[in-house]
Amino acid sequence: MLGEKEIKALLREHGIRPNKLLGQNFLVDKNMHHKILKSCELAKDDVVLEVGAGLGALTFDIAQNVKKVFAVEKDRVLSKILKERAGDYSNLKIIPCDMLKVGMKEIFENRKIKVIGNLPYYITSPLMSYMIENRESFDSIFITVQKEVAMRFVADCGSKDYSPISLYVQFYTQPCVIFSISKGVFYPKPDVDSCFVKLDILESPPVDVKSKELFFKIVRTAFSQRRKTILNSLGSKSALHIEKQHLQELLESIDIDPMSRAEGLSLEDFAAIANSM
Repeated sequence: MLGEKEIKALLREHGIRPNKLLGQNFLVDKNMHHKILKSCELAKDDVVLEVGAGLGALTFDIAQNVKKVFAVEKDRVLSKILKERAGDYSNLKIIPCDMLKVGMKEIFENRKIKVIGNLPYYITSPLMSYMIENRESFDSIFITVQKEVAMRFVADCGSKDYSPISLYVQFYTQPCVIFSISKGVFYPKPDVDSCFVKLDILESPPVDVKSKELFFKIVRTAFSQRRKTILNSLGSKSALHIEKQHLQELLESIDIDPMSRAEGLSLEDFAAIANSM
């Protein structure tokens, strides 16, 4: 992998600087490099999608250990540099494209693939949504995200980090924070620390719901006014078009305290509310 001095020299050679708006922070620490690669559980028959390949800090080592790598890099100049550095890796395909515009089935031919990537903060939510929407293409997802985002992914009900993204991620995947990553291992140094996270795609959600659309609407509505009780946040006619008295009776019938707040309700609780309507 390239060190900080080599990255700076390479960027100068091409007349560019790291784009903060695109979250361009390049991994420069060899120990963290090895730690990430080891945690990705690479196997010779793996097909890997690398999101945000950058200058190839992980790309070429991944390619040496798997069957095929699709390296997606949105920045056209970085993808050009990556191609120049790729040499004779016949199992590496570099895709100069916005990840959100990649056609999964067309490119990956319905194969189950492993995702590895460093997700910029500004696009973490849309990328997570995109990957979950295309979850049938994935086996597992290994990503670096800002620490506060990682904490939301794995948060349990009752914690300060518990939010709609917690329920969304845990509905479709089994998330696990593997380790924390100091901001000092990147160039340029980001403002906050990160975490390396594994998301195993679930064959089916941990709860059964009659309508996923209604389930997530209830979750979003409840958390949009998280200081209010569940009775008041969901009891507004503009929210779910249900009379407050009827909602109270409904909640009591499924053993949920109407005075509870959103952060105190589990995945199972929200599923019970959705299924009772």
